[in-house]
Amino acid sequence: GHQHGDEVLKQFAAIVEMNIKGQDMVARYGGDEFAIIFPRTTVLSAYNLLVRIKHSFEEAKLAVMGRDSAASAVMASFGVARFSPGMTVQELIRQADSYLYQAKAAGRNRVMAIGFS
Repeated sequence: GHQHGDEVLKQFAAIVEMNIKGQDMVARYGGDEFAIIFPRTTVLSAYNLLVRIKHSFEEAKLAVMGRDSAASAVMASFGVARFSPGMTVQELIRQADSYLYQAKAAGRNRVMAIGFS
């Protein structure tokens, strides 16, 4: 339900916050989607960090309200895009969305970026 979904999103946000640096920015983009901005970070470093976040989230024991057991199959998929000179914000978002959809199509719980799969 919505309450459990909110708890999952809060747990995800906490895991992201524990893994980012001072100049990095996180924003809820909509629904269950987040944008994470890594200034002065290579695609490789961003990819590796997101893999670490994905594994931390996957291993987290999320309590289900009203139950004695933890939630199962909590996963996250990521699409990584690199801002290039001349690129618009809309193009950057489209590129990130494209990689996100590739991650979901490949079975979810993945990080996808140019040169990585």
